[in-house]
Amino acid sequence: MNLSETFIRRPVMTILVMATILFFGAIALQYLPVSDLPNTDFPTIEVSVDYPGASPSIMANSVATPLEQQFTSIAGIQNIFSTSNTGSTTIVLQFSLDRNIDGASTDVQAAISRAQPNLPSNLPNNPIYQKVNPAATPVLYLSFTSDAMTLYDLYDYANTFIGQRLSMVEGVAQVMTYGSPYAVRIQVDPEKLAAKKIGLDEVTKAVQNSNVNFPLGTLYGQRDDYTIDVDGQLLSADGYNELIIKNIDGEVVKIKDIGRALDSTKNDKFAQHYITATSDQKCLILAIQKQPGQNAVQVVQGVNRMLETLKPQLPASLAIERIYDQTDSIFESSRDMKFTLAIAFLLVIGIVYLALGHAVNTLIPATALPISILGTFAVMYLLGYTADILSTLAITLSIGFLIDDAIVVLENNVRHVQMGENSLDAAIKGSKEISITVFTITICLAAAFIPMVFMGGVIGRLFREFAVTIIAATLLSGFVSLTLTPMLCSRFIKPYGTARRPRMEIWADALTEKMKRLYEPCLHWAMKHRFTMLATGLFSIGASVVLFVILPKDFLPPDDVGFIQCYTLARDGTSPFLMEKYQEEASQLLRNDPNVETILSINSYTNANEGFLYLRLKPFKDRLPMEKAIASISEQLKRFPGINFYLSPIPLINLQVGTTAQALYQYTLSCLESRALYNYVPTLTKQLANDSNFTQVSSDLRIHQPQWEFHIDRDRAYNFNVNAADIETYFQYAYSDNKISLINAEINQYNVLIETLPRFYKDPTVLSKLYIRSSKGDLVPLSEMVDVKETVGPLTINHMNGLPAATISFNVPEGVPLSHALDQIERFTKGKLPEGIRGQVIGTADVFASSFSSLTLLGILYESFIHPLTVMSTLPPALFGGLFTLYIFRSTLSVYSFVGLILLIGIVLKNGILMIDFANDAVLKEKKSAYDAIIEACLIRFRPILMTTLAALMTGLPIALGVGGALVQTHIPLGLCMVGGLVISQVLTLLLTPVLYYYFEELQERIAKWRRG
Repeated sequence: MNLSETFIRRPVMTILVMATILFFGAIALQYLPVSDLPNTDFPTIEVSVDYPGASPSIMANSVATPLEQQFTSIAGIQNIFSTSNTGSTTIVLQFSLDRNIDGASTDVQAAISRAQPNLPSNLPNNPIYQKVNPAATPVLYLSFTSDAMTLYDLYDYANTFIGQRLSMVEGVAQVMTYGSPYAVRIQVDPEKLAAKKIGLDEVTKAVQNSNVNFPLGTLYGQRDDYTIDVDGQLLSADGYNELIIKNIDGEVVKIKDIGRALDSTKNDKFAQHYITATSDQKCLILAIQKQPGQNAVQVVQGVNRMLETLKPQLPASLAIERIYDQTDSIFESSRDMKFTLAIAFLLVIGIVYLALGHAVNTLIPATALPISILGTFAVMYLLGYTADILSTLAITLSIGFLIDDAIVVLENNVRHVQMGENSLDAAIKGSKEISITVFTITICLAAAFIPMVFMGGVIGRLFREFAVTIIAATLLSGFVSLTLTPMLCSRFIKPYGTARRPRMEIWADALTEKMKRLYEPCLHWAMKHRFTMLATGLFSIGASVVLFVILPKDFLPPDDVGFIQCYTLARDGTSPFLMEKYQEEASQLLRNDPNVETILSINSYTNANEGFLYLRLKPFKDRLPMEKAIASISEQLKRFPGINFYLSPIPLINLQVGTTAQALYQYTLSCLESRALYNYVPTLTKQLANDSNFTQVSSDLRIHQPQWEFHIDRDRAYNFNVNAADIETYFQYAYSDNKISLINAEINQYNVLIETLPRFYKDPTVLSKLYIRSSKGDLVPLSEMVDVKETVGPLTINHMNGLPAATISFNVPEGVPLSHALDQIERFTKGKLPEGIRGQVIGTADVFASSFSSLTLLGILYESFIHPLTVMSTLPPALFGGLFTLYIFRSTLSVYSFVGLILLIGIVLKNGILMIDFANDAVLKEKKSAYDAIIEACLIRFRPILMTTLAALMTGLPIALGVGGALVQTHIPLGLCMVGGLVISQVLTLLLTPVLYYYFEELQERIAKWRRG
């Protein structure tokens, strides 16, 4: 059977088929979406509830718990995480990967409705929910600063004028604004209120009655009608300062008489600073997130075009700066991959030329590369894939074996020409001889990646595109090698003796013969010392198992995207003003760091003692690598007392769910009794912090928040005609940033807030000066009805699946694999957890553990039950070679390493098939002995095996050497697996496989004789 003969005899048809592949591939390349990673849409829903002023305990018990109880009944839910802070609760619902997010949203809405009767009746707004994708990070962060504008004016420009227009750009999913909108803040003096005998409730009611915006109707006359409009709205603080509260004995009391009204922001305790080497300004932040499957580069370019259109309409003082642009890393990665691709291509072509010594003969297999690659782009476009780091890596790695099939076909045709046949007969006869073999090795290599296609979990989502891309490239390469390559051979390979042979070809043939003469005695030695070779094979199996066990294991090493996140944490009870000072001092230090270009400083929205520093690093060539830069910056930050800094690289994919990004990895403990949890978590946190396998250790357990606890003397309160609701309502107005009215302006809605003057919320001792209005209208000193004591309580309350929980976050130091850290946690906790406490890894660490437990070796089908074992004998040397190389270079067995091992398996399987297939033909058709057949097969196939191995090795070499920029450094283990594995395994395979073939042939003959007789 000759799969190639039709294409050889019809060159026009063959060229048209190839041109069609090139055409559609080139078109697909233009429209292929560009991204950093494949689309990974994790079904996650976030529910948020605001209840201004409510303590974490109230939020956890009255809001989080009723909602969690309803959410647990939703189908497909995996985990429920909730965080309750002062005035807010956030619940993250994580669903199984096969759960439809739209159906889950409907179930969440129904659960919220069922929980509504059990929620506080005076919630300002109903719980809101939104679909989120924790793996999707914004593609662009923009900062807005101005020397002349207020922060609330900046917010209007950033959020309303610019943000809403950017959200209309094609491909933009949402634009998130980090800042605080305008608000009128009414600050009252409790002492002046008491002196004028005015209650805080009267101030609130006066504001509510004086800031109205009702529908007023229309006047209809005989000829005209008139719309009624009354200026009931007060739009700025000036109007509120003049607002009359009460007339006391002819004296008009206005707000300015008992306090003041300020043009302010909704959250005046929150601060963001954008810091460069020469400036430090407060700023607003916009984060732009793209829709799934959209081209990140085109989205950012669309945003840039919209900004250019809007710039003439913006105030001159408004400056817009890019804090983070994901396309920078995409372009850098693309540039690095193209560079690696070009080097690999040149090295592969160079190897083919050195082996053949003929320029035309070298160009024939080289044509398979662009056709196979462009055809792969067409397949990717049809499947809705993106041109991302992993798919580009797949194309780069494919270079080494895309040309393999063409090399095998070419070399066999050249061999026939060298035997004296004409070009056409050599092509037809050679292709007939090799076509089934090429088809077999193509299918086997493609099959090596099938397990990755069906792999479940997050790793399956990430690497499915990678595997399908390589499979498509492999199949296209096989198709081109069986069609175009033999056709070109029939036209361009000149018969020997008809033209002068190039000196390079003569040299290449002589070199091949010399290497073959070196190999032949080694082969005969191996066949005579078969037991020694079998022992070597068994040793490679045992050594592979040992190496697999002892090699440190890692997940996806963080890519160096030039951006560091620094979580800052001070003691519980730290005021936002002190926290801002801490962050400012740290920022001033880091602005002079030689690795840092710009800094974004953010005080937390939720807890005053938390914050973030986002550090954009200088270009890779001008700074230290990411891990060394983090270590250097950490050393500098250790000098700050009173605040801890936790630094991590920004991950390309965020697998953290329901937790603040304090570090890359998390371990969560949960318990039915929170007291037991609170007692144990600090102990385990301290153990991890003192262990060298961990860095940046922290926990989200916040239970030492200073509190003023008021105990109501209800008998005395009753005598004063005051009840508990009166007291709590007073505090709600005075200290919870409570919205008491709404301003409906032209472009937005703004809150009117009421509180005390700052000196009354900065000094707790003034609580004795507060007066509560009784039901009879008297003002009663609060001190007459309550006892006050200072205590501590929770600042944040976390739940996991309805139980109290605490999460310990950690990083691992340079050179320590994640598997060692997880093993150490297991040693600390196995059998040692207090009764009732359960621990588990979550987020990235959980994905790592589940992924490595599901990775298995593949099986390959072949045409008999005996010789598949012979072909599979190539696998132990390959695995041993790859694993041993990782061990020598002290690298880790990461997901990238596994990819390298699978590539290695596919390549050595092809070489095994080349030998066994030829030997089988010699035994069956030429009736040769197994010994003679395998010796002849090894010697005849020596050159194509050597060429394909060296071609694959040249592909992995640039990756192993880390040629390129920052982002290629994490791929080094993959390259090491390929290069080291090919070098070691090829030597063993060329000697071990013939021995096993001989033994299995002998076994088949004995079985056949036993059956006959």
